[in-house]
Amino acid sequence: MPRIFITPGSIKDDAVSLPEAESKRLLRVLRMRPGDTVTLFDGEREYSAKITSLTPKSAEAKITGKIERNVESPLHVMLGQGMPKAEKLELVV
Repeated sequence: MPRIFITPGSIKDDAVSLPEAESKRLLRVLRMRPGDTVTLFDGEREYSAKITSLTPKSAEAKITGKIERNVESPLHVMLGQGMPKAEKLELVV
């Protein structure tokens, strides 16, 4: 399912108007049609949405639900630095 970035203020009453560049990509590259499902995200939340209208100049979608994502990585990272010779230690510090 394609993911599309939207601005946080573009959602009005569960309807979203997508930019022209995204509508061209959905129509020509991904060959999507009205009724297909996409994922919308605004940097904080993700939504499941269904395309209601699609033309090369504009696209509209209706939000069908919110997607809860845990964005925190379960991996723990530990970095180590070897001891370099001479003045390279100052560069590392």
